[in-house]
Amino acid sequence: MALRPAYLADKSALARMPNAAVRARLEPLMVDGLVATCGIIDLEIGFSAQTAVVHRGIRRERRSLPRARIDDDVLDRAFEVQGLLADRG
Repeated sequence: MALRPAYLADKSALARMPNAAVRARLEPLMVDGLVATCGIIDLEIGFSAQTAVVHRGIRRERRSLPRARIDDDVLDRAFEVQGLLADRG
């Protein structure tokens, strides 16, 4: 039975990969295929590319990760949970 991704790696997590402690925790999860990306995260990361070469590199890198499909129901629930967290302060 194949493992399915359990985590989404957002831009802030990936930006911290040069930190040894973050890399030690995140890299094994990525190697094991437990970290996914999604279209929203890919767009956020791609936006920061300053050149076409960098953008192509980002695209290649992002394609190496499993992909989580995000539909409107998932987005609606995420926004709802975000609101609940905001209510808690």
